[in-house]
Amino acid sequence: MYNHICNYMNIYNHYIYIYNHIYNIYIYIYLYIYIHGHIYIYIYIYIYNIYVQFPLRGCRVCRDLQNVPHKTQDEKECGVGVVIAQRSTHYGIAGYYATMATQAGCVGFSTTNARPSIAPTFGVEGMLGTNPLCFGIPTDEAFPFVIDCATSVNQRGKIERYGREGKATPRGCVVDIKGEERTDTEGILRDMVLGKAALCPLGGAGEDLGGYKGYGWATAVELLCTAFQSGPWGEEICGVDRATGEKKPMPLGHVFMAIDIEPLIGLDKFKANAGELLRGLRASTKDPNGPGKIWTAGEPENDAFLDRTKQGGFWVPPALQKHMVELRASKLSPEQQERFTPFPFEK
Repeated sequence: MYNHICNYMNIYNHYIYIYNHIYNIYIYIYLYIYIHGHIYIYIYIYIYNIYVQFPLRGCRVCRDLQNVPHKTQDEKECGVGVVIAQRSTHYGIAGYYATMATQAGCVGFSTTNARPSIAPTFGVEGMLGTNPLCFGIPTDEAFPFVIDCATSVNQRGKIERYGREGKATPRGCVVDIKGEERTDTEGILRDMVLGKAALCPLGGAGEDLGGYKGYGWATAVELLCTAFQSGPWGEEICGVDRATGEKKPMPLGHVFMAIDIEPLIGLDKFKANAGELLRGLRASTKDPNGPGKIWTAGEPENDAFLDRTKQGGFWVPPALQKHMVELRASKLSPEQQERFTPFPFEK
């Protein structure tokens, strides 16, 4: 199917529809072709009148939707849906999918593995992805509680940002094959691709600050995103042939879950309970040397959304502007380039 679809340059739709009439679970997978054969996947879960849409963007191939768990009667009444995806690629922001679940009155969970970057505790070779853990929980406030964090001290995207800004990487984030901490950003980015440098797990190297905890959580995610899917891991998903430097597919796995709150406790009551706890945290005693405010997860992002909406957008650093222009020129056909010309910052 993939080879056939890729012959088309315009949007092409295909869908897989799965319905389990016993458990009232509807699952749709929509595949959208956009440019150069990239497939945009949308996963819809319908559980007892709860309709949640998960878009998996940029996926090349999604072969199966498998291992949807058999429901007990209790699970049926609670309304729990789990989707396992395989042979995907980078799916963007994990919190985006969890937030969509909160908007449908559900607790959302989303996770994915990634190219090997994290070294095990007492190791120096990148074996695990930055493997985020993400939960979304609805509240009675203007924004949900959404925690979306990598299981490493830092992640590759942040190091790439240091590179664009000409900054050194903070000490304690990266270790090389010799066991030395690295701060040279450009060298780090190069050596991570070659397998000569690795990220430290949350807690850092060794056991003193609890690095084994981040290592354990990263491993848990890797297991969820490979064991269900019989999927590859480690060097097989690094995206680069380390012997030749040539790019190769990076077939990742994802896990999505939505829990319908209403059958367990009224949704409004749940939201009120959650909001009360979060407001209590923000009202607790402040550090006299700190900023004078305590935030809860999802609040800084909501503040940024409101500010950027008010000002009509967000600032794009000059280095990123240059990169966007170069990508447009090198990756798109002349006809496609017209759709993205000019960027707002080029006006």
